[in-house]
Amino acid sequence: IVNLLPVTCLTRLFLPRMLERGNQLGKRSGIINVASAAAQSLLKGSSHYCATKAFDDLFTRSLQV
Repeated sequence: IVNLLPVTCLTRLFLPRMLERGNQLGKRSGIINVASAAAQSLLKGSSHYCATKAFDDLFTRSLQV
């Protein structure tokens, strides 16, 4: 949960205002989330960590759509 909630909660908090402001100013906004190489790895004993990092990566990519 520690690796999931901040990404989703902060995006939900800031994204609407960023989009609104970007539309008003005619500019684009961006969110940068930093995950780790574990998002693309399988590490023995770290499946939960790898899964949450993969979530961070895919969640951020889905915002581009």
